[in-house]
Order: sequence, then C-alpha cells, then structure tokens
Amino acid sequence: MILRGLDRQIGLTERLACAFNDQRHPSYITHKLHKSVATS
Repeated sequence: MILRGLDRQIGLTERLACAFNDQRHPSYITHKLHKSVATS
C-alpha cells in the first residue's frame, strides 16, 4: 500500500505505460495498459 501511494504521487507506472505502444484493439480492451503495468 505504501508503494501504491508513492506510485500515485510520482506517476511511475503511468509514465512507464506511456512508453509502450498499445496495439490492442480498443473494443477488446477490458483493462487499461496502465493497470496492467501496475499489477505486473
């Protein structure tokens, strides 16, 4: 939980997700790339 709060403050996983080119078809996406990166 501490790491999650820190990540929200500095936006690390958001910036990391932006570095990837998401080629998934939008109609099939159930989870945003940011959430996938955050849970990996």
